[in-house]
Amino acid sequence: KKPIDLYENNFKAVTERNNSFLATTGNKAGSGISFTPPYTLLIANVNSIEAPIKSCAGATLANPTSCSLCGGTVPTNTPPTVTLTGPTNNSTFIAPATIVLSANAADANGTVSNVQFYNGTTLLATDATAPYSFSWTNVPTGNYSITAKATDNAGAITTSSIVSILVNSLTTNTPPIVSLTSPANNATFTAPASISIAANASDANGTVSNVQFYNGSTLLATDATAPYSFSWTNVATGTYTITAKATDNAGASTTSASVTISTGTVTTSGINSVNCGTSGQVIALQLSNDIIINATLSSWWFTGPAGSIAAVAGTVNKATLTTGNNFGGGDVCVGVNYNAAPYWKQYCKTINLCNGKKASDWAEVTTASPIQIYPNPSEESFTISSYEGVETAKVYNLMGEEILKLASHTSDFGKELKAGTYMLHINYSSGKKEIIKIVKLR
Repeated sequence: KKPIDLYENNFKAVTERNNSFLATTGNKAGSGISFTPPYTLLIANVNSIEAPIKSCAGATLANPTSCSLCGGTVPTNTPPTVTLTGPTNNSTFIAPATIVLSANAADANGTVSNVQFYNGTTLLATDATAPYSFSWTNVPTGNYSITAKATDNAGAITTSSIVSILVNSLTTNTPPIVSLTSPANNATFTAPASISIAANASDANGTVSNVQFYNGSTLLATDATAPYSFSWTNVATGTYTITAKATDNAGASTTSASVTISTGTVTTSGINSVNCGTSGQVIALQLSNDIIINATLSSWWFTGPAGSIAAVAGTVNKATLTTGNNFGGGDVCVGVNYNAAPYWKQYCKTINLCNGKKASDWAEVTTASPIQIYPNPSEESFTISSYEGVETAKVYNLMGEEILKLASHTSDFGKELKAGTYMLHINYSSGKKEIIKIVKLR
């Protein structure tokens, strides 16, 4: 049988024996009969067959009309799910920022076609492949509202919750400044020592969170409140390098210049001399050979009244003590610097007033010094008081260097001295000389 062209009402009857035409107009019988147009063909509406076909998806049908027997309803497409995983809400960045946007997306009854990242209504990027992410670069200062929009294979769309971020301008934090005010560099102490460590610290564009005191790399103490200080007690013999480290509220830190100090023990032996003396006597003093190995410098002083002491020029181990008319005994001491451990050490020996003196000599002897220095040791200044006329008074450090010359009629001095031990050399108007050890604590 030959077909009939039924397309778009372009019907054409074919004269052929035994042809049979159904649902056409005109005469349907006989052979060699021409049909009179128009010819019609009933075609099902698209909407009437779409639902049965969808509901019978996957079924094996005997013929198209069987689809109506499947029953059921058209399935509903479930939209995809999407969540921003980065950045977190209320995150802050420094401009020009690089911000990684990332999201998780899934579809329960299909596939995710793509995920789009937005700033407000502005599309930033589209990613069609998991893991869904985008690196947003050179982001200027401002507030931003980030979302992710997921689309599935059926065209359904879901938008994530908004994540707010802030991009700030770059600001430079100025580190704090810090300096040690105590102890003084190269200060010496007698072990076991108590050493007051103090520092000044400030911050130009913030606050000082704390100041830490170190011996080398070892943390000694932390002080979070000004004035910043620490009392280091029971310090053993040795040489120490002290620093202060200040940290500000932004985390920046600064370390001060280092201060080197040394502590030594007081040894009651090592000085060879007579054990007692009388007025008007010159007593020779000499350090034993075993304690001058590696010695580079020495400084001598006498603690008693009516006595003067001086090192023998060109030596580190010899000195002479001149007792004077009112000699009453006292301690001869010497501080010795070394170029190796222990680096500094103090030695002392007591020289008493000898017995067996003549009565005339005893009448002149007094253990009271005509001058008083107080307080000694002192944290601030010293007060000087004398019932004898003083011609000159000079302060020397333990290396024999003149540090301070007191003016006439001075009653207070030493406020400007750094922490350490000093010798006050006094020449009286009577010609008598005296050396007094003074100690500045800070």
